[in-house]
Amino acid sequence: MKKLKLYIETSVWNFLISSDVPYEQKITKELFNEIKSGEFEIYISELVYAEIEKAPQDIKNKLKKLIEKYEPTVLESTKKVEELTEKYMSEKIVPEKYKDDLLHIAFAVVYNLDM
Repeated sequence: MKKLKLYIETSVWNFLISSDVPYEQKITKELFNEIKSGEFEIYISELVYAEIEKAPQDIKNKLKKLIEKYEPTVLESTKKVEELTEKYMSEKIVPEKYKDDLLHIAFAVVYNLDM
């Protein structure tokens, strides 16, 4: 059976370490248990690392260790990713202040990921 390919954006990684959102943390841990058992292929982009760099040092360290533990494939930005993001922005899919969210979506679309 083909494994589903998942793009894991920054907030999902954050839920693993955020005890202030217990429900989100619980279901994210369940997802990562499934990932650990090999049910999914996981992907992140350079953008995830860029967003993590903005976090306080202790959070940054925890998130980097999690990414190392799960070893997602890291997707590089391409002209197609940038063009699709700009297209989304010109169509006003979401407000401009959420451009990074559009970038995450564009990575998943351009690299033909399932979710």
